[in-house]
Formats: sequence, structure tokens, C-alpha cells
Amino acid sequence: MAGIVVPAVLLLVAVVLARVFADTVLDTGRVEDDVAAQFEEIEGVAIDLTCDDEMQVEQGADYECTGTTADGEEVTLRIVITDETDASYTWEEV
Repeated sequence: MAGIVVPAVLLLVAVVLARVFADTVLDTGRVEDDVAAQFEEIEGVAIDLTCDDEMQVEQGADYECTGTTADGEEVTLRIVITDETDASYTWEEV
């Protein structure tokens, strides 16, 4: 009986560790859409935005997104992870 319990416990530990140490990344498409909508609301002009493919959710990490406004202006925005627990971020033009 003990031989059956040990492998089950080890499997459970492996699953828990995999979840704890799994990389969490922002959904790039969602970030691009959300930030573009906010940018348009604030600046009054639409933007076609492209962000890094893999933005790891780590406290203080920052990533750049580039885009072109409907007016043809090239824009660079910085995304900064403000809370890795809920994957919150802010953005600013650089």
C-alpha cells in the first residue's frame, strides 16, 4: 500500500511545482487591443500596435510596443508589469 501512495504524492508534488514555477505571459493580442483602445481614447487617434511576442509577468518587467497612428506617426509605448499576482500593467509613451 505504501508503494502506491508514494508515487501518487510525488506526482502531486510535481504538478504543484509545475504550476508554481510555470511561466506566465501576457496575452499579446489582448494587450495590443486594450492599449490601442486606451491610446485612441486619450490621444484621439487610432493606432496599429505590435508588442513583444512573449511578455513574462514579472514584477517591474518592461516591454516595448511599437505602432503607427492613423495619422502616420511612429509611436513606441512601454508596458510595465505592476503586479505579477493579477498580471496588472501600465503603459506610457516613450
